[in-house]
Amino acid sequence: MWPKPWLIGGSNRACRWLSADPIDPADGRLSKTAGRKRWGGADGLGAATGSAGTLRRSPLPTATGAPDLRPRAAPCRPAIARYAVAHRRPCPLLEKPTIADPATTASDRDPAPADRAPADRAAVDRTGAHARIWRIAGPAILANVSTALIGLVDTWAVGHLPDPALLAAIGVGAFIFNYLFWAAGFLRMGTTGTVAQAHGQDDQTRIARIVLRSLLLALALGALVLVLRDALLAGALAFIDPEPRLDGPISTYFGIRIWSAPAVLARLVVLGLLLGTGRARTALALEVFVNLVNAGLTVWFVRGLGWALAGAAAASAIAEALSAVLGLALALALLGRAHLAAILRTPGFWRLDAFASLLSGNAFLLMRTLLLLSVFALIWKIGTGVSSTIAAANQVLLQFLTLAALALDGLAYAAEAEVGRAVGRQDRRLVHRMTAVTALWSALAAAALSATYALAGDAIVALFTDHASVRAAAGAHLAWLVAMPMVAVWSYQFDGVFVGLNAFRAMFATMGLAFAGFAAVALWAVPLWGNHGLWAAVTVFMGLRGLAQALWYRPLVRARLAEPAAA
Repeated sequence: MWPKPWLIGGSNRACRWLSADPIDPADGRLSKTAGRKRWGGADGLGAATGSAGTLRRSPLPTATGAPDLRPRAAPCRPAIARYAVAHRRPCPLLEKPTIADPATTASDRDPAPADRAPADRAAVDRTGAHARIWRIAGPAILANVSTALIGLVDTWAVGHLPDPALLAAIGVGAFIFNYLFWAAGFLRMGTTGTVAQAHGQDDQTRIARIVLRSLLLALALGALVLVLRDALLAGALAFIDPEPRLDGPISTYFGIRIWSAPAVLARLVVLGLLLGTGRARTALALEVFVNLVNAGLTVWFVRGLGWALAGAAAASAIAEALSAVLGLALALALLGRAHLAAILRTPGFWRLDAFASLLSGNAFLLMRTLLLLSVFALIWKIGTGVSSTIAAANQVLLQFLTLAALALDGLAYAAEAEVGRAVGRQDRRLVHRMTAVTALWSALAAAALSATYALAGDAIVALFTDHASVRAAAGAHLAWLVAMPMVAVWSYQFDGVFVGLNAFRAMFATMGLAFAGFAAVALWAVPLWGNHGLWAAVTVFMGLRGLAQALWYRPLVRARLAEPAAA
């Protein structure tokens, strides 16, 4: 046994001495020892980087005469010279040239991760499926929580101003922007699903094309929103129909914050890139950054400078613009400036059919999101038609759904990334595995939420309102919200799975079916049971979404993926 340098990398910078790795004198092979430094692939001998490009295979002689075809990198001359001086013999890497032998066939190569049989890949991924899910779901849940807290900061800052009408105005303004930006959520979902599939194929060029086209679409839509801002405000005010004295403050808030629309839409694409490539912690950092800046500026502008509602709007706009700049810088670093510039110069990038395909998938996601938001708008509208107390109670009860979404959406994000990665690898077993794991954790989260609502529902209601009549009305309908997480969980979970499958048309179809069920039940039950009929319709809506997606799931997987290879 004697020490040998194991050379990894294609240049002097990438060269590493691993003197603890001995050569077995019996056959000249590198012994596998503990403590070997790793570089690249799963066995520590992955793709080399640097000027030499890909790994080369150097057949080294063994005691049996058979060549050792383990991966070799281009040798580093100083290291080879040191080896010859230390061991008084030529380095084994020089016995054959390190240039790839043209006669070497694909069957001679060690299987790369993408070449392994699906069953082998599933066996590798099965051991860490739960960890992979939570590496994405955990940061995503924390990001959702940080976003939800911003609404509390805005409410606190404006709620202490002398004019109580300003609090109502910021509530209406926030509703308008939530509707507008949630409707644009298709940019994040579409980017996450397609990027995750390309990530599973290890196709960096395709990822860059997807992100660039999505960013161009986001900026174009943002510019369109700015052009149509007056019409959007007029339509929103006509639908909400607030008190006349609120029109001025609402217009002020809207007129300032609307200028951040292009930045918000671009940031959604960046979040899709980060989630699709499994960088959930980076996505969390980006969301926490925008929320902390927003909170700090809101307190400074509203309370410190006395800018009132204009200060809250300016704080949100500035924070969203800074977050977009940071997100674009991250995307540039991840994808490479030169790589992106080369793609933009490629004529094929600007093909109309590629943009048409992007628009087609995003159009289905947009229509699906609009149907979902319409249900929540109708909850608010029907409630106001009953009484102001019922409308206030429904607003409190909707916060229970928002709290549930903080957890269930985080697990759905994990399903988007991991199912998309499995689809990119054409691994049906792994798709089913990740679907099952996210379903398990989603069901456990939903059960915990239902138990929390059953035990502490009245206390949660008390956190949102001091009015006894509103508390009583919300408490009378609390049973619907106790059951809601267990009914709605499957719609959240399968949304993530369908995004990973890029089944955008199916998402729209199942949402349309659920919306039709909601409308039918609401038309029949609301006149009979009042607000209880409304919440019965919402429960049917959530249940139908999950049921339709569950029935559609296996046919979709069969249509997109081949049969798994026999074990």
